[in-house]
Amino acid sequence: MKLTQRCSSLFLTAVLFVGTTVATYPHETPFVFTYLTELQPKGSWEFEQWVLPFVGQQSGDYANIFFRDEIEYGISDQFQLALYVNSRYVEAFRNLPNGFTGGPDVPATASPLGRFRNFDFDSVSLEMIYQLLNPYKDPIGLALYFEPLFGTDKAEAEPKLLLQKNFFNDRLVVAYNFVWEWEWEKELEGPPGIGPFEEHMAKEMAMIHFVGVSYQLGNGWWLGVEGEEHSEFEGFTLKGIEHAAFFLGPAVHYGAERWWASLSVLPQVFAVPLNEEQREVMSGGRIFGNEHVAVQVGLRVGISW
Repeated sequence: MKLTQRCSSLFLTAVLFVGTTVATYPHETPFVFTYLTELQPKGSWEFEQWVLPFVGQQSGDYANIFFRDEIEYGISDQFQLALYVNSRYVEAFRNLPNGFTGGPDVPATASPLGRFRNFDFDSVSLEMIYQLLNPYKDPIGLALYFEPLFGTDKAEAEPKLLLQKNFFNDRLVVAYNFVWEWEWEKELEGPPGIGPFEEHMAKEMAMIHFVGVSYQLGNGWWLGVEGEEHSEFEGFTLKGIEHAAFFLGPAVHYGAERWWASLSVLPQVFAVPLNEEQREVMSGGRIFGNEHVAVQVGLRVGISW
């Protein structure tokens, strides 16, 4: 089966899952990557299934599909907790600019000329959101977000600032997120697929801006757009900036009485490399290699009770 057929099967499975679930009082969001400031009501629960296929590089085959199983609980009307269990499927074949196999989450031990496949547990994370301003009662919505993540060979800390503004009797929603991410990860260095390898602790930082605009069409449907600007840094200082990549694409949402689903497709539009190593993995104005992919796809399905 080809790589694209496998990705299509994942989406079909998710759609069938949506159509057969039963729940009430959905807590909806019209975006995948951009968070709103609206929270779960006090004492209510929600389960969310995330499927995030990041696909395509300069050549060959590449798919990095991130699965997140999330359970949310409203501690109060202003404070929400969530627990995630994360897993990942990666497949790559001759996708790098030099014709080798590699890319994000492909280990140095993988054969540079062979096809790499792996599905594995990735991490667990805890999400905390505190709402400072309510978009329905105040001029804007404002919330603070923090998510620590722990994996077998990595750890992350991810604070966010969430903003939301509603227009036209809440039919138009505009949201903005600022993300400041720190990551510690054990990595192997050495000739790909050959070795010998040396283990070291890599430290990286990212600053990410997400923007979402969505309009309620009626009958449960919302249509909008999401954008992302993603800057990465080597180490934890601003002088270590390596590149900035920009993504933009449509966001579709449907909310029924018993469930909701959001789908976003964000192609990489362009990137700005800021050192020679980053320029070497540019193609057609976009950045690949161990950095980014051609298209970021996201599907979220929510069930509340």
